[in-house]
Amino acid sequence: MLVDCLVVLMRRSVRYLLVAQRHLLSKKFALNEEWNSRHRALSELGIEGGYEWITAVQKKFISAGLASAVDVDAAVCIAEELDQLDDVLKIVYKLRHIEITGRMLPSTEYALIRLLLKHHKTDILLAILADPINYGIFLNEHSACLVIDNFLEADKITDAARIASCVMLQEMFQSTLLNWLCIYSSLRWTELSVEQRVFEELPSLDYIVGTESNIKNVDDEHEMIFKFPYLKNEYNDMHFDLTDPDQLIGKNLLWFSNCVPLNEKEAGNIRLIGSVFFGNYILAKQLLETTNIFSSVAAICQSKLQQITIKTDDVRKLQTIVDKVERNTDEKLSDMIIKHLRTVQNAEEKNLMEIQRNIFLNWRQNRADLIKAQVETFDLKLRLKETCEERQKLRDRWEMLNFFENRLKWEDTAAVKAEFLKAEEGKRKSKEDLEREYISEVFHKKSAKKS
Repeated sequence: MLVDCLVVLMRRSVRYLLVAQRHLLSKKFALNEEWNSRHRALSELGIEGGYEWITAVQKKFISAGLASAVDVDAAVCIAEELDQLDDVLKIVYKLRHIEITGRMLPSTEYALIRLLLKHHKTDILLAILADPINYGIFLNEHSACLVIDNFLEADKITDAARIASCVMLQEMFQSTLLNWLCIYSSLRWTELSVEQRVFEELPSLDYIVGTESNIKNVDDEHEMIFKFPYLKNEYNDMHFDLTDPDQLIGKNLLWFSNCVPLNEKEAGNIRLIGSVFFGNYILAKQLLETTNIFSSVAAICQSKLQQITIKTDDVRKLQTIVDKVERNTDEKLSDMIIKHLRTVQNAEEKNLMEIQRNIFLNWRQNRADLIKAQVETFDLKLRLKETCEERQKLRDRWEMLNFFENRLKWEDTAAVKAEFLKAEEGKRKSKEDLEREYISEVFHKKSAKKS
């Protein structure tokens, strides 16, 4: 009986350790209390009732064709429920497709990311981040850390590595904590089996685009759209054009390894994996010749090189060198990285939390200023409209009071115009006169030539 109890306790402790290991960041890092205070700030501005405000913003888009960026921001920030998600996505999509899309507030992006995380709609989150043209949603340091930690906690290594590639493409290397998380996620991805090292297909968001296109067709019934096939010139900038998961993760490791304090041996091993996955075999060969390679790293590189179907001379040479690396019981490179992360975690979490708190305050003040300016602009437009109407009324009244005096003026003006037109008509020549002049001129020229 005692032995059984000990076994159960050991299993529970191991399970607890695994869960604790997956959840890298502390719970207070999410800043839930500070983020929830946005509702009180919106209420102070007179914005209450999530459903009502979202509906009001939708009506603005339908009636006027646009809504201000701060209206959209308030709608996204006030949303909390799952059934509000589709409406919020449609609003963001509409804002992205009007001329003031550049005014989208960063708090809008952050709020949408947290809303998707709250309701575990991570597949939609990945799809939106992968489509910046239609949605314009980008991560900041704090939201990126939250998303990566969420995926690691759920043991979704491929999704965490995918977010790391988004951070890399944004070239967002200011946060040490985020850099460590991205390196760790990318290394965990390389340690997966070949079958698992893929990015799953993202869900389609056509239901949002389809709704908007239907509305457009109703409004523009007579608009004709022509589509012409064309061949796009083959071009790859090796950054934004990258789509291959191996190349994306490889570039993650190559770039993030330059942004964190690593010893020469660890940095060389990380860059070796990055160069092999990115396809820079010349750099990989140089690193193999100058770096003491871990056996776990050699196994990862060997797995990737064996996956290549068309092997060049550089690939064969790399395989030969990697095969000669001695196999021992070296720990995984990701385990080494997690130790570095744990060392700086508390300090870096506090630093990033303080930065995000200040960002919250700036967002709140900026939102209040924009709403105040919007209200003042609306009041000025109303006053201008009232002034124009009052001016027209006064002009009509003046004409009515001075009707007879104006009548004499109008009659005098009409008489002058009539005389002017009569004089102009007298100056004009008839068609017959013009023909006579033309004939006489022609005969005069001919007679002059004969003489």
